[in-house]
Amino acid sequence: MKIFVGLAGKIASGKTTAANYLKRKHYFEILRFRDIIVDILKDKGMEVNRTNMQKIGEEIYSLLGPKLFSELLLCKVRRESDRYVIDSIRHIGIHLALKEKLDNYFLLFIDSDNDKRNERLKVRDGANINVYLLEGHPVEQEIDNLKKYADYILTNNKDVSSLYKKIDKIVSQILGGR
Repeated sequence: MKIFVGLAGKIASGKTTAANYLKRKHYFEILRFRDIIVDILKDKGMEVNRTNMQKIGEEIYSLLGPKLFSELLLCKVRRESDRYVIDSIRHIGIHLALKEKLDNYFLLFIDSDNDKRNERLKVRDGANINVYLLEGHPVEQEIDNLKKYADYILTNNKDVSSLYKKIDKIVSQILGGR
């Protein structure tokens, strides 16, 4: 039986850190809409950066709609793997399409306060960019509303070991119920 965990949360909340941990510790395969978008950018000869990814991602979402965009991602599911984490769900429509399509799909919303996210963004991107500036793009607008659809909500305002303990607890609940 395949299990899918979708990750949602604002920029620098810890989604990718969580996905990488799920892969390393719990043997989840990572699926990313970002990878589809990066492939398209490369095919078009465009620079891979946040601005272009947001622009192309929004174009793809508008053109295909949530169901087809989700299907495109799910084409990467392999027969031999039974655990998947979907890194960075940004649209309610995508979440609902995945929920409809997949029997064992759970949405994990990672919440983090703005100061902590600004701190992480500075370390990650090496620049003093305020998260508010990045969240102004339309592709980022539905993230807060995804929280009410979450099966699990995790607050990530402490160190990474605290995040890992919370993830372990959630994975235990998901796998224990199966």
